[in-house]
Amino acid sequence: MKKILSLIIMLVISFAAFTQTPDAKTAAPKADPKAKKAPKPTTKYLEYTKKGTKLAEDGDYKGALKEFEKALKEKPDYMQAIFNRGLVKMKMMDYQGSVADFDQVLKLKPGFTPAILNRAAAKGNLKDYSGALADLDQLIEVKPSYARAYALRGQMKKKMKDKEGACDDYMMAMQYGDKSTVKDAELLCSSKFKGKIKILEEGYAMEWPDTSGWKASDTTSSGPLTLMRFFKGSETLKNWTEQAAITINKGTTNVPVEDGMKNVMSEVMSTCPQAQLTLLEKNEEDEFSWIQFVIECPGKSTVYQLVQGNINQYIVSVTMKSDTIDEDTRSAWKELLTKGKVEYK
Repeated sequence: MKKILSLIIMLVISFAAFTQTPDAKTAAPKADPKAKKAPKPTTKYLEYTKKGTKLAEDGDYKGALKEFEKALKEKPDYMQAIFNRGLVKMKMMDYQGSVADFDQVLKLKPGFTPAILNRAAAKGNLKDYSGALADLDQLIEVKPSYARAYALRGQMKKKMKDKEGACDDYMMAMQYGDKSTVKDAELLCSSKFKGKIKILEEGYAMEWPDTSGWKASDTTSSGPLTLMRFFKGSETLKNWTEQAAITINKGTTNVPVEDGMKNVMSEVMSTCPQAQLTLLEKNEEDEFSWIQFVIECPGKSTVYQLVQGNINQYIVSVTMKSDTIDEDTRSAWKELLTKGKVEYK
């Protein structure tokens, strides 16, 4: 029996987070009372996509595929359904079909990192190693610290008998925290790696505005979570009007930032059921994906930036004692939080 190319990295697969928000609608012109009524716009494609995503996560790939097909029959350009269908096709070893779906996603959203990475994996299963390398070279050029891209490119180079190039990529992947290639690297590159691998420490750098007198207060850790708090001037935990925090979720990897946002919202709603979530901005094309959002609660509202690193997830938050956060305050913190960055030392 012909051996299936196992490198393919089912580790690459991560089903896109489902969102309930339908496309924005523009105002319709005044209807002619004599004209036939147009059918009401439907959002069933959202329900089909949500159901398909759940079935895919549960391992029912045939059922998931049917739901995504229903969604795309209603809305042929719905990117989330196309992307998740591509992932399901990979699970079903329909690699040609998955490449076609990821191609379609990239026409709708050029540079979408998960589509490029998974397309490279699918191409590898088709033994189109040069095509896979082209995708991975593109990713690494934009995201030079992207451990998963180095790991996958190393596997492709190994298949192409480029031992030197594979070992170099394995080394870079491990330096940036990817451990998926350790065994393969030890077998292929033991002499090259001996005493040469330096595992870089990942962290997050954030500069608080000097004019506001922000200063570090305390740092606490519990399991994989580390929380650092900051206060303005003479304010303290018992007496504050604004407080900021950086939460580090150590070892949290490959989580779509929108899923991370939903996790934060779920935690807030456990103590504030009437919480309101507003998405400000999301960027998955930067070297490290990030999302900004606001959660407003009676008496306490917060601006967040969540960033997914290679080996940790970072959540920077600024909380105010107010029911809502006005647009000027949102914009000011949004601009400042964007300047934070993942660093390696």
